[in-house]
Amino acid sequence: MKNTFLLFLFLLSAKFGCQIVKDSSQSKASIYYDVKIIASSYNKQWLAYRPLYLLNNDTIVIKNTHSHTMPSLRFVGFKENSFFIQDKAILLCDQKRVRYQDLYSNLTVEYNSVKKVGGIASQGLYYILDDSNNLTVYNALSKRILVLSGVVDLIYNEENEQLFVHQNKAGNNQIAKLVGTRFVQLYSTTKEIVDWEYLSNADKLLITEIDADKKAVIVLCIYDKTFMRLPFGFGVDEDLMMSALANQSGLLLKKMIKNPKMEVAEVWYANKVNLTEFDKKHQQRVEYYIWRFASNDLKPVPINDFSLIMPSNNPDFLIAFNPINDNDKIDFYYDLDFSLFNIKTSCFHKIDNLRQSEMVMSLDGKFLVYRNKKNQWLVFNTHTFTTQVIDAFQAKNPVFNSNNNWLLLETDKAILKYDLVRNELSVFSSNVDNAQIVNRKKESLTSVSNYRIYNSTLISDSEILFEEKDNNSNLTSYSLWKNGILRPLILPTPNKISDFIYDKHFNRIVSVQENYNTSPYISLLDIKSKKEDIVFNKPSKYSIDRHVVNYLSVDNKPLKGVLYYPLGYDETKRYPMVVHIYERQFTKSNTYVYPGLGLRAPLGFDLYALLREGYFVFFPDVIPESIGAGLSALYCVNNALDAVKNIKTIDTNKIGLIGHSFGGYEVDFIATHSTRFAAYISGAGHSDIIKAYYSYNFNRAYAFQFESGIYNMPYPFHVNKQLYIKNNPIYYADKVTAPILLWSGKNDKNVPWEHSLSFFMALKRNNKKTIALFFPGKNHDLGNATIESQELYVKMLDWWAFFLKDEKDKAWIKKML
Repeated sequence: MKNTFLLFLFLLSAKFGCQIVKDSSQSKASIYYDVKIIASSYNKQWLAYRPLYLLNNDTIVIKNTHSHTMPSLRFVGFKENSFFIQDKAILLCDQKRVRYQDLYSNLTVEYNSVKKVGGIASQGLYYILDDSNNLTVYNALSKRILVLSGVVDLIYNEENEQLFVHQNKAGNNQIAKLVGTRFVQLYSTTKEIVDWEYLSNADKLLITEIDADKKAVIVLCIYDKTFMRLPFGFGVDEDLMMSALANQSGLLLKKMIKNPKMEVAEVWYANKVNLTEFDKKHQQRVEYYIWRFASNDLKPVPINDFSLIMPSNNPDFLIAFNPINDNDKIDFYYDLDFSLFNIKTSCFHKIDNLRQSEMVMSLDGKFLVYRNKKNQWLVFNTHTFTTQVIDAFQAKNPVFNSNNNWLLLETDKAILKYDLVRNELSVFSSNVDNAQIVNRKKESLTSVSNYRIYNSTLISDSEILFEEKDNNSNLTSYSLWKNGILRPLILPTPNKISDFIYDKHFNRIVSVQENYNTSPYISLLDIKSKKEDIVFNKPSKYSIDRHVVNYLSVDNKPLKGVLYYPLGYDETKRYPMVVHIYERQFTKSNTYVYPGLGLRAPLGFDLYALLREGYFVFFPDVIPESIGAGLSALYCVNNALDAVKNIKTIDTNKIGLIGHSFGGYEVDFIATHSTRFAAYISGAGHSDIIKAYYSYNFNRAYAFQFESGIYNMPYPFHVNKQLYIKNNPIYYADKVTAPILLWSGKNDKNVPWEHSLSFFMALKRNNKKTIALFFPGKNHDLGNATIESQELYVKMLDWWAFFLKDEKDKAWIKKML
């Protein structure tokens, strides 16, 4: 790794004339790093954390949180997940290599040629499957318990701690389960097993085997070893998706059959919301069946042009969805019509529509909670087929209690409770602001990316953990509601908090915290004694000054800007300033300022390097409002600059503006309307929003980004064309007054690189000063620690030095002049 990086630096120094060698932040790259907690023992006595260095992340540190005298254990060369074996040992993993490390002694056991590894927590066991297909099970002391040969594959169900193996013995395929310290056979066949999966909500195994050139599906009941065979087989080139019905009563089968005849043309239909349907229907047709275990028969389900049919948590019903082709407003998430299919009567019952495809089901399937197109929260009772309106327009994120008789909803000022028996809404807790419920179990029920259908249930009805965030002050706190009483766990702090881990009774809390001047540290808080221990801390060896300013948006919303001062700031000098824009940035201002990020920054931007080189760096909030995204950005940036104009050490003639993606669009637009900047850098931004509006991206019409997404334009294009024209950068390329550096990846599927190319050509046609950097094969960003990202990093520093500091020794820029 070291030699590879040295070669990397040599090639860069040859390409850019030794500028890399002079970057002093590289020497600090091995000093400062982020921290990620990767594992903890059951009672949080032992923690495993990973220092994330700028150029590698293969180090793991083990810490005993109960002992201040016991030294930490440090291991290098393990990039994959690791896990504890009770409080006795830890398994360290890296590709084909696993190391067992006793936590109290020097005992180490190395395992090589490893295919799979895992642990069974409650039993204090771990298992290793090697390349020779031998599965070995060990106890917590690394003593071998049993060995099983001929193991083709294994499945481990973590929730129920069940280990299943597929073993081949002399052509006989067997499925077995670990029981105690031995494997018990569940199923045996001489046929080839080509696939198998575990259905956790049915406690059954689905086994697919080849039988006379057909695929056959066997459902294996784990607790009594009985099995059933699907009444029909299907071709080896056909796919079958299976999902369990509620109460383990059967399966919903989705059979996908390839069409024998292929049309040459792709047929696109304007009346379809999901434009990917042309591709799927072009290649295959879909059939649905219900397989009831009790009768072992198949019942076809009519599709009726529904795009998705899936089980509900009610055993009597399936639920079916179809996107609504609504031209009033386009969202990233589809609006959907939904119906219930009565399994007994084979009838569909149209229920309602969903706004932005969001629905939460109770685990017993009795209640469906959703927003309709009027943005009302509704509760549908599948037992009585009645609907109740929840009078909580601004509420979000409903979560059911364990008994499914009430649910909670989050709002900006309180947590609300809706009683599903009395149909009554009340305030559950009024002492929380912008609170999110942390200890919930949320499970998506579909893999369709534009559908938000899920279960959401409290882990505990009597102990509910809240995270509160004050976006105005950027403070974070945690509190615990227990048996009607709300008590603070972590008081409001300006620190950024991540990896928040707690024990079963919330007696000990572990978190990673950081701030712009505080490098990440690991905090262990004892709730009873209110004592905080710092498990790990790497104090910063430098200090950064910053200043927060306030200003208004065009619609008079309060905004903030964060101004960072150059390192070694001298109030008798004047400094250039770089302004970075992208939506609201204040809430991210409690992230530690790392030196050396230019080594891996996928966008080339390095705050520390700019401060070290003697620039002010300004992060103003920018929001799109009534006058359009571009004009709003111009207004916000002008007000932000006015808010810092009294700082006389800022050289107002030497200010640069930079942004990427949506920020790149904002830079393009501001460059065509402002004379306050001496230079610009724009990365991968839309230069022609009308072209982008009528484009195809994310498997759908890209207009959603403008009507309901990041651009937040108040009207569709056909309703107010002048609004889009006024906010379209490329139409005003002739008005640019300062040089622009453009860059884009030529494989960018998010913002096609042609937008940067078109803006470049428009600037070129109007004799403007511009250079474009196009990176073949690269996407919306340039990747971490790539040659391309490093080149962009160097060229960005060159660009600012040339135009903001008058350092005219940059030959590649001189060619533009």
